[in-house]
Amino acid sequence: MPSQPVETKIPSQVSGQLVISGDTFRSASNENLVFVITYYDYPIGSLSALSTSTIYANMDKADPAIIVDGETDMTLSGKPAHEIHAHKLAVSVVAIYVVSGDRIYVAEADFTTAQAGSADINRFLSSFSVK
Repeated sequence: MPSQPVETKIPSQVSGQLVISGDTFRSASNENLVFVITYYDYPIGSLSALSTSTIYANMDKADPAIIVDGETDMTLSGKPAHEIHAHKLAVSVVAIYVVSGDRIYVAEADFTTAQAGSADINRFLSSFSVK
């Protein structure tokens, strides 16, 4: 990441038994590039009843304003993962979803068209792993 990123914690939010939390990182030198890691903690056993393809399809539809331009199934840290390329108005998004136990991890880069080729996006997403 370029020059000392500015980190902002995402305050935990509770919706029923779902807990959402995470971190947002913004480059101090580039305000049009934001990196987000979000954790979705589900009640024990609730995700194991669903296939990963069902979970990822539901994640793709979570925000109706986001238009998915492309998606790829992949493996990350030995776990099934899903990568999307999407956009919402003037913001582009590349996100990776990974299910591990009762948690869904989302690593996301949000950027403007001018930032689309930034090496920082690939560096951030390729550094993401789940233990």
